[in-house]
Amino acid sequence: MAPRSGDPLACRRTSSRPRGRRSWTRWRQGCSQVVASGAVTPPRRRRDQRRRERRRCARGVGRVSHEIPLARPLIGAEEERRVIDVLRSRQLSLGAELPAFEREFAAYLGAAHASAVSSGTAGLHLALRAQGVSDGDEVVTSPLSFVASANAIVYERARPVFADI
Repeated sequence: MAPRSGDPLACRRTSSRPRGRRSWTRWRQGCSQVVASGAVTPPRRRRDQRRRERRRCARGVGRVSHEIPLARPLIGAEEERRVIDVLRSRQLSLGAELPAFEREFAAYLGAAHASAVSSGTAGLHLALRAQGVSDGDEVVTSPLSFVASANAIVYERARPVFADI
């Protein structure tokens, strides 16, 4: 389990804690050296946090993690209620909620229309259709992407041209 940012027990939950007295002592010394080296001065608002981390490390409590979660979902009671309503309707796609969602999303974006799709691949396919891509057209795409990027182009009978940007 990866430690959460701001979690007071984060360093105790790290799976890479050493085993045995000798390795523990060496690990603690290495931790102190890393913290003491501090090549970059942290911003002022983080000063107290860094100070607490150094103290914890010096006490040998454990390695302090600086992992930042990529994305935390913000799911509240309203979202839970609406998802449960959809699940209970037993119609997971093209249900009664879809037209209302598309209208609200279009209004949020300030667009005239919005279309909800089931996947990124379907979204790429829809975008190619909207641009009028058809037989014999060439579409430039990245080779360092999901296969769906090229598949959507081929599905429209166009030819993907890979460009390393």
